[in-house]
Amino acid sequence: MADIIIKKYDELYVRILADTGIYYQIREFFKFRPDSYKYHPKYKNGLWDGYITLFKHKEKLLYTGLVPTFIKWANEQNYSLQFDTTGGNICHDTQTDDFFFFFTKWAIVEPYDYQIDSFITLISYNKCLCLSPTGSCI
Repeated sequence: MADIIIKKYDELYVRILADTGIYYQIREFFKFRPDSYKYHPKYKNGLWDGYITLFKHKEKLLYTGLVPTFIKWANEQNYSLQFDTTGGNICHDTQTDDFFFFFTKWAIVEPYDYQIDSFITLISYNKCLCLSPTGSCI
């Protein structure tokens, strides 16, 4: 029996089935504090701890775009994984050449190198979570 079972929940989330202790480790790994959390009114009033959590602990849901990162983390922690594909495939492979050609053909401005790298990464995973500041989109 595998330590962690990954099952497709819907197009946005996957459900993680594991022991309670593993859930706490996943929650700790997939949380971060934004740069300006100290200045948020909810943090100042003591209503928020300043963390943004990407793993929904109560529902045991993780964003589908974080599955490759989750797999790397689970392998580093020596957890065995099992994929339940009864609800459909969890990850898809996509050809990036056609998308990139279309993108460069219709781009109004010349994109920067990091924008091209981000675009190729996002398209190759088909679904991916991109942490990007406002106005940095292409």
